[in-house]
Amino acid sequence: MSDEGSLEVVRCAAPRTIAQGSARVRLTASGELPGDEEEVVQEGVIDFTAAATALGESVEIGGQRWFLHDGQWRGPVGQPDDPLTAGSPLWLVEITRGAAAATPIPSAGAQGRSFQAMFDLVAAAEASPWSLASPGGFSLTGLRRCEGAVRISADGALAAVELRLEGKTTTTLELDDLGVPVTVVAPV
Repeated sequence: MSDEGSLEVVRCAAPRTIAQGSARVRLTASGELPGDEEEVVQEGVIDFTAAATALGESVEIGGQRWFLHDGQWRGPVGQPDDPLTAGSPLWLVEITRGAAAATPIPSAGAQGRSFQAMFDLVAAAEASPWSLASPGGFSLTGLRRCEGAVRISADGALAAVELRLEGKTTTTLELDDLGVPVTVVAPV
């Protein structure tokens, strides 16, 4: 059962995480993905101050994504008003602002707290200081009731966010080394 205290812990985790300035990230996507892959894992860094993420051979800055291809940056691949790309690390951090339900999960011996969560992506977009993209092909009702899970560190920052979209895809973001100095180089 969700309670206001659990909801507040989950909703406040995004600003506490962003206040750390940066983090190392691991992004895992599985389910119905384009191409033949069943699971894609990318590791990189995020600079919350610049709203910039570097994962593998792509960089996203302020919602515009660039790809390194044959040694040259290609892009930007953006969307109207440059919303943060759905499923990107910063987008996953931001959806926690729209938590509609949070149920504590007992975790023996682990530091921090874990929750099963229900995310309202429309509410998250309204609460976020950034423009958040909508994942394509989902009903408005589906966007208001997205299942997932959140792990929050002892200091109240996000350690992991998992989002399951209508049984089609699961995306998990793990954050480590919050506050570690990182540099995301902008394409030239």
